[in-house]
Formats: sequence, C-alpha cells, structure tokens
Amino acid sequence: MDTPPLAEENRWKPAETRAVGGTIGPLSAERVASVIVDGIDRRRFAICPGTGTRVPARFGSVLPPLLNRGFDRRVAWSAGRRSGHDARSPEHIPREGATWVCHLCRGLTEL
Repeated sequence: MDTPPLAEENRWKPAETRAVGGTIGPLSAERVASVIVDGIDRRRFAICPGTGTRVPARFGSVLPPLLNRGFDRRVAWSAGRRSGHDARSPEHIPREGATWVCHLCRGLTEL
C-alpha cells in the first residue's frame, strides 16, 4: 500500500531490494480496502489486490522458479552497478551445472 511508512522505508532500501520490489507499484489504502471487502463479500479464499500479486498467486507452483531467476539477475545487476562492474556481463550469468552463491540467501545453489 502507498502509505507514509512505505515512503520512509523507500528512503532506506538497498538498491537490490529496490530492483526486485520496484516491479509492482504500490496501491492506495482505499483500493486495497475495497478489494478486501469485495473479496470477503464474494467469499474468496485468496484476495489479491492487484494484477502483480494475483498472477503469481494463481500460478504459484509454475512461476517461482522463473521469478526467482529473474529476481536473482536483478539483484546481481543492481549490486554490480553499485560496485562499478556490469553484473549482466556473460561471466556473471550462471551456467547450467554451475555452483554459484545466491545473492538473496547467500547459500550455494546448483543450477
């Protein structure tokens, strides 16, 4: 939701968080409340106030691997911009069968 606390949080977000979270714009509190009330009236199990959350909720089992890979690339690119090198260059793109450090969980990941 587009609230004063979100505006304050955005002032302090790391570039990596902004790169991942900036894909879905904030909704007004009134819009979110309206969607929640409508969802309750319709006895919906899952209530998603925007397309950016509705699509992943409906196709959740298929999308996470694709979304996570895209998020990892955005984080790597953002970290590279801040450190002065281009994380999109071929040597920074994980190859099939390679082991690399995930920028989100700092754990080793086998591709």
